[in-house]
Amino acid sequence: MSDKYGVDQAPDCYPGTNVLINLLGLRNADDLDEAERYLNEVAAMKLEFVLPPYSLATLKNVHHTLFEKSTPGPVKHALWLSVKA
Repeated sequence: MSDKYGVDQAPDCYPGTNVLINLLGLRNADDLDEAERYLNEVAAMKLEFVLPPYSLATLKNVHHTLFEKSTPGPVKHALWLSVKA
């Protein structure tokens, strides 16, 4: 049976779960969601408002700022690539 990512076991998830590998070591989806909400709220306060149109560099900066505390580098890169696709 496929998970929410459409595969039996996503390589970027902890084995036997559908929880993305994360720098916090959280393996419970609800705990990770709560931690990410808090970290994103704090990180969003660091962002400086930029008027559109948004450049790729601006979008990368937003992505980095929001995910740098919870997601390891290779996973961040994979997430960014999936957003671009």
